[in-house]
Amino acid sequence: IARINGVLEITTAEHALAANQIGLYDLSDLPVTKRDALVKTLNELTENDEDDISIRLVESIPDGRLGLSAPAAIHRLVAEQLH
Repeated sequence: IARINGVLEITTAEHALAANQIGLYDLSDLPVTKRDALVKTLNELTENDEDDISIRLVESIPDGRLGLSAPAAIHRLVAEQLH
């Protein structure tokens, strides 16, 4: 798993899915439809018990930021949407 600070973590897939990280993302520059779609997708992943993905916190903050506790793969997906 490549970390933001340049560290490479070597781990198993099972551990990577179980190890959540916390991130804060500024979604205020995203078009409203794209932001709503992203938050909807994250909420659906949170509610879907069939997935092995553990998203423990998805919170849309009123100032346009998103607080997220999720595996690194989910953080990478969110970061891709911001670019």
